[in-house]
Amino acid sequence: MRISGVAVATARIPPNRMAIRAILKQLGLGEAMRDGRVSDVAVNWFHSLMRDTPNMRNELTATPGLFHWRKGINPDVRLDRETLSAITTPSLFIWSTDDPIGNSDVATAFTSPIPGARLELLDDPSHAPWITQPDRCADLIAEHLTAAQ
Repeated sequence: MRISGVAVATARIPPNRMAIRAILKQLGLGEAMRDGRVSDVAVNWFHSLMRDTPNMRNELTATPGLFHWRKGINPDVRLDRETLSAITTPSLFIWSTDDPIGNSDVATAFTSPIPGARLELLDDPSHAPWITQPDRCADLIAEHLTAAQ
């Protein structure tokens, strides 16, 4: 999708349910779809979001500026250590150990410059642990918000 013309053309083609399921599998949610943690209702919602709103076009047109298939994250949009170290708000990061977009090493590198940041690594193969482990994520968020008061 690095070639903007390809991204624009792809954004104009409405995705079908099979394409949506493939996207969710790429995000590590295949097992969660098979065992019902990602329901057909959720798949239909995501399908409608991508088909009936400008979301797909926005994703596809923004992504080429963020990532390059050979170089990784564009350094012009990456938050540097100085910027991250200026964050003073108590921050909780919930990250999957096997996130297909960035594993625990990426999580540690991203969060370590943030003063007082709390990183919770969940044993999970997805990019969306709040979908695959909603109760655990809710508990972590409630605990974080209680401690921040």
